[in-house]
This record gives sequence, C-alpha cells and structure tokens, in this order.
Amino acid sequence: MRVGLMFASAAALAFGLTAAGPALAVPGDPMPGCETQVFANWCDGPIREDGSWKRCLFAHGQYGGGVYTPPVQNCFIVPGPDRIPPLPLGQPPYHID
Repeated sequence: MRVGLMFASAAALAFGLTAAGPALAVPGDPMPGCETQVFANWCDGPIREDGSWKRCLFAHGQYGGGVYTPPVQNCFIVPGPDRIPPLPLGQPPYHID
C-alpha cells in the first residue's frame, strides 16, 4: 500500500512538473528608462532644461550569512552628465534612456 502511494505521488509530481510552464529568473526587460544590475535597478526620469534628472535606486532585499537586508528605494537629483562623480559606486555614469 505504501509503495503504491509513493509511486502515485511520484507520478503526480512528475506530471505536475512537466505540465507547468518554465519558470523564468528574470521576468523580462526592465521598464524604459531603467537598467537592471545584480542587486538593484536604476531608473532615470526625463532630462530637465538645466540638464539634470531624477534617478531612483531600487535595491532588492538580501539574505546571507544569517543577516537580512531589507529592500531599499532612494531617489535623488543627478546634476548633469558632466557632474557625475568619477567613481559612481555602482550607478550608471550616464542617463538611462
């Protein structure tokens, strides 16, 4: 009886795995004006008359080594393409179209 139940469970599991569609790690391309990096997404708003734009960082929640880092959202103004720091610490050194 147990062996039959195990085979029936295995068959149902195998059918469920083959009948289900493939899972994707990345749901698709980011929205226009956004760029996906390893641990975060960067999104830029339209360029203003003075050359500046609004940039938002969306960092994903992380768990590792027994420590959980919650997701973060931070938006700030980029003064212009000629005023981006030489070491922008992970952010793109250009406006994202």
